[in-house]
Amino acid sequence: MPDGHQCKRTNLLRSLQSAEKSRKRAYKLAK
Repeated sequence: MPDGHQCKRTNLLRSLQSAEKSRKRAYKLAK
């Protein structure tokens, strides 16, 4: 497996996690 692919997967995972965090924060604020 190429290094670039692994890096891309990690970046995608990280962005997904940050999106989830901001979504939860927005949910808390909306309550």
